[in-house]
Amino acid sequence: MRHPAVAGSNQAPPPAPGSSKLSLVANLKHTTVTLATGDAVWEVYLDPKWAQQRLRLYGAQDRALEQFFKQLEEDIVEVSMERHGLEPPA
Repeated sequence: MRHPAVAGSNQAPPPAPGSSKLSLVANLKHTTVTLATGDAVWEVYLDPKWAQQRLRLYGAQDRALEQFFKQLEEDIVEVSMERHGLEPPA
């Protein structure tokens, strides 16, 4: 029985799930699409507008991580002080 996507074509049906042929087919499709769209992707990626957007995003990510670890450090100090029966710093 032919697969509906290739019905009427001379291509063989897709490989069964779990077969090593399936990953080969998937890799071939991925490589084909990557090669076909690579130039357009790089053109957009190198656009100064998007470069600025990435910098803002990375800056926001950096600030969020810094705030998270600062709060984590404060919580660790507080828990440690409580465990040792000391007053946490004001």
